Amino acid sequence: SFMAPLNQIADFALDQNRSAPSSVLRAVLIVMVLLAAFLLFQLEPLTGKIITPRFGGTAGTWSVCLFFFQMVVLAGYGLTWALTKLKERSQVLIYAALALASLYWQQIPAPAQWLNASGDPALEVMALLLKNIAVPGLFLASISGTVQVWYARARFGDPYPLYAVSNVGSLTALLSYPLLVEPN
Repeated sequence: SFMAPLNQIADFALDQNRSAPSSVLRAVLIVMVLLAAFLLFQLEPLTGKIITPRFGGTAGTWSVCLFFFQMVVLAGYGLTWALTKLKERSQVLIYAALALASLYWQQIPAPAQWLNASGDPALEVMALLLKNIAVPGLFLASISGTVQVWYARARFGDPYPLYAVSNVGSLTALLSYPLLVEPN
């Protein structure tokens, strides 16, 4: 059944007697936050660049793209808030399901695949972004907050330095995109 692997993930995540030292688990959580922020802030300019051949590089196209990603980040915060209201097992199950769903949508479509409909460009851009980027974007946007909650609950210490880790990941992505990703 679909729930069997998710239950195994939940059992592992909630196992208080796991053999991994807390320093290793702490490092894994920190790297998760760093990578999630990095990938989310690589996804935005990459997606914007992919859609500009179809819709043009106008301010309207970029504004819709920016609005979409701001809403994804806000939804990620909302998801984190909602998950913290649930029991830990439910949190892990839902989060694992979201991770698996985001794997389904992991590929950014080629520019030719963005050429679907015609009509209002703003609505078309938003529809294409929702169809192709919303689930993985939501997953990436929710990692930082969710990991911070789990970090605090695991009694690893103050989770607020993870905000700085997230900011480092975001800034690294924003700086590396025009310098490394775009030219290559």
